[in-house]
Amino acid sequence: MPILFALLCLVPLAGTVSEPPPHDFHVTYGRLAVEGATAMLRIRFFHNDLEGALRAFHRRRDLRLGADPRSDSLFLAYFHDKFALESDGAALRAEIVTSGEEQEGKERVWWYVLQYEAPAPLRSLKVRDALLFEVFSDQKNIFRVLHLPDEQRETFYFVEGSAEAELTF
Repeated sequence: MPILFALLCLVPLAGTVSEPPPHDFHVTYGRLAVEGATAMLRIRFFHNDLEGALRAFHRRRDLRLGADPRSDSLFLAYFHDKFALESDGAALRAEIVTSGEEQEGKERVWWYVLQYEAPAPLRSLKVRDALLFEVFSDQKNIFRVLHLPDEQRETFYFVEGSAEAELTF
């Protein structure tokens, strides 16, 4: 597991920044590293896109993202509703390892590192990634998988109406 953690989350946290103007595209980017029975996911969102989705999902107009247990709980409820990972037909549940914010150009980006533990080594995965589809008609989700130690790599591109993929190792 130390290799997975190092691959996914060695990212410095940024300080407080001012709100940028809205961007013209909507995308999430996820990287999943799988080794044995453990999978680590690092996923990134535009800050304002994720915050807006969480506000709508929880019907809380005052919701503000933060690196705190309350925000993590609200995110996980939304995440588990819109994103699913199954192995050999069994649903896997994510736990947040860490989260934070960084500045990417003029954009604020919010990221999470999530961990999945399966009862046995992962031999197959089924992914459903419908994050933010209910918010933006042009939402795109890029999802990369790295299987270790054989370094098998797969990349998936999810859009509304095409949000599922399967792979075997």
